[in-house]
Amino acid sequence: MKLGYKKHLSVFIFYSLANALNKGLSILALPILSGFLSIDEFGIWSLSHVSLVVIAPLISFNGYASILREGVGNKELAWSVLKKYLKVTLLISLPIVLLGAFYFYSWIFLTLLLASAEAFQTLLLGWYRSQDKHISYFLISLIKITSIVLAIYLLNDVNLISILQYQLYISTTLLLFFLIMILLQNNKLVGVDFNVRDIFVFSILLIPHNVSLWILSSSDRFIIKSLVGEYLLGIYSICYSIGLVIMLLNTGIAMVLPNYIIKSYTIYMKKSVRFKLIIAYSFLVMILNILIFITVKYFKNYFEFLQPLTNEFTSVILWVINGLYLLGIYYFYSNILFYQRKAKLISGSTLTVGLINIGLTLFFVPTYGIFGAAITTFISYLIYLIFVFYFAQTIEKKLRQDILPLSLLIIVTLVVNYGFFNFIHS
Repeated sequence: MKLGYKKHLSVFIFYSLANALNKGLSILALPILSGFLSIDEFGIWSLSHVSLVVIAPLISFNGYASILREGVGNKELAWSVLKKYLKVTLLISLPIVLLGAFYFYSWIFLTLLLASAEAFQTLLLGWYRSQDKHISYFLISLIKITSIVLAIYLLNDVNLISILQYQLYISTTLLLFFLIMILLQNNKLVGVDFNVRDIFVFSILLIPHNVSLWILSSSDRFIIKSLVGEYLLGIYSICYSIGLVIMLLNTGIAMVLPNYIIKSYTIYMKKSVRFKLIIAYSFLVMILNILIFITVKYFKNYFEFLQPLTNEFTSVILWVINGLYLLGIYYFYSNILFYQRKAKLISGSTLTVGLINIGLTLFFVPTYGIFGAAITTFISYLIYLIFVFYFAQTIEKKLRQDILPLSLLIIVTLVVNYGFFNFIHS
């Protein structure tokens, strides 16, 4: 059985673009929002945006994971699991909607309402992923984000609350459209019985994983806001958003690998196959690192949001990029645990690293400011990779042969990234 590079490259590109749109809204919105919101307000908006990542899985009981894990190659089972999670999510969302109606001008409650819409959307996206409908997956994200960006651009009275409200209007409208479309397209599909307890336990056990991922990627915003103020929160949010360009690659990997490994686990466990992917990923990270710092250095005057970034602040981007690179390497090994249904190991390692991240952030930020938060991001993702690799190699002993070449590859990539940063800022 061949790897099918062309097919997987196509899927990778569509998923990367979709998630760049869906989760990279902060990057796309930067040029527009910088003209309307203060740095303080952008920090709050960014805080609201990243909070959706942790709240939405709580509302949907993380059904996305179960739909994907059980639905690949089994459309009837995927359909049955999707309908069950839709009912549960609706039940949990109702009190949030009723409460949010009374606090429609609070950014906190608007965030909760957006999270409810996001919870339903993740279930639908899980369905599309399980059925390898990457084009449909991409179209949902494209239409949603394009509509939101256009609405922000065309608004007459732009402020933090109005932007969040328009996000909610558009997200809800599109959600209803795609939900009705999916239900009509599959209304004749016959469901199957499944062990509700086992499937719900699997997805629920991964909730600490999602919460801890949010701690790793977003909790530093709350700590920065509390310890050094909203202005530096805004600067850090800009730096982190620029570094998130690396997530163009990471999200594509995170979306493509689970399906591929479930279908072709034996092939993926061949070192030659696995390392071709890891080497290609590392090379692309180095290229993006170069492009990012060329843009920040030489096109600073063309983008208003880049102008507050001094050389010291720019170094924050480097640490974020390198940290996210380690996160990308993590995906190549964590999905082996996902295939083996080792939800406890995945959640346990993520929760442990999340707690370490909080401790390190509280230690470094008072002394080093947002630079300390960026260093913490790098250290945390390094520990995260070590934990997951250790657990993966206890299950698959052959992974131990990856230790030396993987270590060398990571060192080379980090040295190149750091070297170019120093060169362009010398």
